[in-house]
Amino acid sequence: MKRNNIQYIKGLLLAAVALQLAPCIKAQVSPLTIELSKARSTWLESDNGAGIGLDSLGKYGLLEAGYQTTDGTFKRVQQGEKERQLDVVTEGGQQIGGIYAWGRFAYANETEKDTRFNTAMLDPYRGVPYYPVDPNPSEWKKQHYNLQMKVSSRPLANHYLLGIQAAYKAETGAKQMDPRSELYLYSINVKPGIAGIFGSHRVGINLEYENMIQETRAHSNSDTQVNQNVFVMRGLGNHYTAVIGGLQSLGSFIYDANKVGFGLQYGWQQQAFRLFAEGGYGYRVEEAVRDITKPRKEGTIRQQVLYGHAALLHEGVNLNRVDFIYRSSRTDGIEFVQVLDNSYEVQQWVDLYSSIRSTYRRDSYRLSYDLFRNAVREYSWKAGIYALYTVTDDNYIMPASYLKISDLYLGADAKFNLSTGGNSRWVLGADLVRKMNRKGEYHYGGVDPGSIVITDFMNPEADYLKQDYYKVGASISYFTGLLAQRGGGAYVKVTADYYKPTESDDTRLIARLGIGLTF
Repeated sequence: MKRNNIQYIKGLLLAAVALQLAPCIKAQVSPLTIELSKARSTWLESDNGAGIGLDSLGKYGLLEAGYQTTDGTFKRVQQGEKERQLDVVTEGGQQIGGIYAWGRFAYANETEKDTRFNTAMLDPYRGVPYYPVDPNPSEWKKQHYNLQMKVSSRPLANHYLLGIQAAYKAETGAKQMDPRSELYLYSINVKPGIAGIFGSHRVGINLEYENMIQETRAHSNSDTQVNQNVFVMRGLGNHYTAVIGGLQSLGSFIYDANKVGFGLQYGWQQQAFRLFAEGGYGYRVEEAVRDITKPRKEGTIRQQVLYGHAALLHEGVNLNRVDFIYRSSRTDGIEFVQVLDNSYEVQQWVDLYSSIRSTYRRDSYRLSYDLFRNAVREYSWKAGIYALYTVTDDNYIMPASYLKISDLYLGADAKFNLSTGGNSRWVLGADLVRKMNRKGEYHYGGVDPGSIVITDFMNPEADYLKQDYYKVGASISYFTGLLAQRGGGAYVKVTADYYKPTESDDTRLIARLGIGLTF
């Protein structure tokens, strides 16, 4: 009897300790739980921050530091043959009272080697055709800061959620060989929104405003005795020549952009099914101005964007997700005829005439399907397939020049979650992409087809865009729980992507090592 009482007392003590520890024990957060939570979410990737309160992201945090290397000659002309990047990313979400807040910060320090035909652009592919280029191989040093946040209120009157999402980006860069440039860019994007809950239906609307400024802090040469020839692009190879250095040196460029837009969202859920749809419109104007002390317009772009996204989810033992994404943009390039007014105390450039000289069309259609097997907090394996079709149709009106590209991408990927016992696991992944060019035409109708801008820049660029290629990717990561009762863990991840065109010997390899914590 005495022994039975002792065992009984021990049982009570263990139960009491367990009850005391229970509030401290948290469900473990791993990269796979974060990935699966995002796969279940429909409003997270929308433009309406109010809707994030309708997703079940829960509390999580992630911190990762990484190092990425890129090597190979299968690249666009303005990319580096060798690129190195150090980056840090932190992300998390948490319920604070009745408010859900989500945020992400990313920093990257990037070095690009052996780039050509980029004199003064942090991102020459962002869609503005007016910028100077030079043929000298050079190294670039760049830094990127990107801060994002989304906040959703508690339900008001049991039906409405107010929210806001915002993004702030700051970038700096410096070209390391003559002609040199030092660049600064910042942009801020704000999207206030509201979402409503009506039974099994959810509706939302958001507005959008964005401002972006990129500034060149004067072009320069380290060898002041040698002037450097540059070419100022107007679109599709059309250009004029200029010089950096001396009394007639090309002035710095300032880019100022503003964007307004809106989005509409609809959601529906019934038992295991969920449907989400979003559509929106954006209107953006960006001006390129030269010589800020005596401003002269290089050109203006006016861009209209339509986009749509539909997602259908079914969740039982497995999670099935189908997504369709459409995006279309139409951009007009406007050029100016100006004269210098030398009147006393005026001395400014005056517009005589402006017209649309170039047009740029982009369309993309993406359909994907993803299956997450045994989707509870993590999944045992996942598989996905997708098809992407893109259309580029660019035209310079006079002299007539054009670039017409159509591509079809087919891709498949898979991941496997291999438990090693306890709170540790390996995750193995692989993916394959096949790009097939369906149409590829470039024609320059200008007066100087023998210019180095055409022979060494535009023609090789068009040849790259017309190529078919394979991309083979692989990833391996190891996760281990640090403090199971706190829900934290650490992981190491290695990824590699290998690109090989079907009709040349060029290759490209991108490899990355990441070390992170989850909490």
